[in-house]
Amino acid sequence: INLTANTGIGNVAVGDVTITAGKGGAFDSFSMNVAASAGAVGTVTLGNETLSGAVSRSIDVTGNSIGAVTLGDISVSAGAAVTALRYADFTADTTSIGDVSIGDVTVAGTAGGSADVSDDFSAATTVGAISAGDITLTASGAGGDAYYSLSATAGTSGGSITAGDISLSATASTVNAAAGAIADLTLQSGKGAVTVGDVTVAGSAAGTGATPASASIAFSLNAATAVTVGDITVSGGGADNLATLTSWMSATAGTTTTVGNVDYSGYTAAATIDVSALLGAGEIIASSGGSTITDNMTKNIITLGAGADTVNLDANDATTALMPLDTSDATAIDEIIGFTSGVDTLDIETTSGNTTFSFVSSPAADYAAFLAAAEAAMTNFDTDIYAREVDGDIYLAIDDDNATATGAKDIEFVVKLSGITSLDSGDVTIS
Repeated sequence: INLTANTGIGNVAVGDVTITAGKGGAFDSFSMNVAASAGAVGTVTLGNETLSGAVSRSIDVTGNSIGAVTLGDISVSAGAAVTALRYADFTADTTSIGDVSIGDVTVAGTAGGSADVSDDFSAATTVGAISAGDITLTASGAGGDAYYSLSATAGTSGGSITAGDISLSATASTVNAAAGAIADLTLQSGKGAVTVGDVTVAGSAAGTGATPASASIAFSLNAATAVTVGDITVSGGGADNLATLTSWMSATAGTTTTVGNVDYSGYTAAATIDVSALLGAGEIIASSGGSTITDNMTKNIITLGAGADTVNLDANDATTALMPLDTSDATAIDEIIGFTSGVDTLDIETTSGNTTFSFVSSPAADYAAFLAAAEAAMTNFDTDIYAREVDGDIYLAIDDDNATATGAKDIEFVVKLSGITSLDSGDVTIS
């Protein structure tokens, strides 16, 4: 389909497109080109797209400006050992692109098959708000790949991206198939924000032989202003790359990145869950194989798992500390659930590095009494970490700077260990 004009082009509408290439067959190309060399393109409306097998589809729309763009559901599936391609490029050479609406996006690559899908919007001045439905990427078998990229490039402003729930899955279970499975999603806004719903990722690789398969997931969010992500749920634990949160999910924002709860309870191997560069993460759940968890300045409720867990509490100073600064309210501090003395560890980083630890076995009457006793111990006995039971829970008060020279021996941070009544000095490492 080719529409060209020396001036402008009106509204463009195309219904649903379904292309299926059977085994051994290929659909070489279905292209749609709309080009207004010296004028505007009106609104562009495309129906649902369903592509299966060795299929190539391209959409190119160019004009001085482009009106609102509406794309239906996009479903692209590459069968074994074939490639399915679907690319869409919208370019406003002089001014702007209107608002953009995209339906659900589903991309699947199986056993050596690669499905690659992209939607790109570029304007000399502004790009309107971009909304997309749920995005699902599934890669399975040796060499099964699924890719989707959604980007907005605006000369001056706009192009914020809002997407629904994200589901990324990579599964490989074969013999001597080092290629593995890859699911890769990129959302990028050059001038705006990126917001997505809940994120569910699953990796499974159980290959055998000299070169067993692996499962790999990549999720990149890049925004000029802010990135916001819903709850994150991770499962797997085989030969995948999900053990470290920051290895598979990267977020670059001009201001802040905020996430919802982070749940690794379905991950069976050891995990590293570092949310120190993020806001949010109100609840963090460790993997069953043992986790190293680093919190942030937001109040975090951290639930430990069956393995040996380490919680890093950075109390370095008031500007870079990774703990809430309000110690007056017992409901505003970090809370750790499921801590097992002799198995789990608290690693507390302080400015002074002093290691004076005190656990008082007799319970305090209440939280206020605990704070008063902790400050007294810090002032009178140079205590740096003071632990004591209050109503069936252990509270730890931390003096991060040991500022005896200025007379400012006081509490900077407090953490709560729920459901335990005793603590040993070996449970706490101070650096």
